[in-house]
Amino acid sequence: MHIDLYNTNGKIFVGELTFTHCGGTDTFTPQDWDRRLGDLWEVNNIK
Repeated sequence: MHIDLYNTNGKIFVGELTFTHCGGTDTFTPQDWDRRLGDLWEVNNIK
């Protein structure tokens, strides 16, 4: 897990949480899992 933290005027802010190895760019074995996991995302709701 990777967490980006920022200290701005004494306040801590979280910039990003990364829960995957290689920042989500690693390949899956078997490759079918790449599609299975990708299908769980509802990209129409991302703003």
